[in-house]
Amino acid sequence: MVKDSFPFQSKPEGYRLTNQGAEDCICRYIVEHMERYSEAEIPMDGIRYLHSELPNLSARGMNWLLPNLLRKAVICTNRFDTITDTIIYDLELAAEGEKQAGSRYSWLSAVQRQCLESTLEYLSEEHGHAISKAISALSPTNA
Repeated sequence: MVKDSFPFQSKPEGYRLTNQGAEDCICRYIVEHMERYSEAEIPMDGIRYLHSELPNLSARGMNWLLPNLLRKAVICTNRFDTITDTIIYDLELAAEGEKQAGSRYSWLSAVQRQCLESTLEYLSEEHGHAISKAISALSPTNA
């Protein structure tokens, strides 16, 4: 389901990856660090790095990361691995009205929102995460 709803996307160029430009030192470091990756499929070390920098990603950056992150999250067997809960926390921020978090998911289609909701439900069952607030961020009125 993730594979069909979230095809790999090309990497955004330069500071289109982040929500700030070169004047922001964290975003500058993210762009420099991610220069080594140019493909739509991101290796696990790149996914791990970006998933820890979600607050600094743009919608385009999230569009590149999310197909990769979701594929790794659904096959993760370690219930304490942060790869499974970071997206939930980020969606909770969006549900609370945090504008940058909400904008990271603004590109999701209805089909993608439904797939993401199903994926969150699976992660909840497998890893014990509470997801109700995160799912509320995916409702059409919040998206």
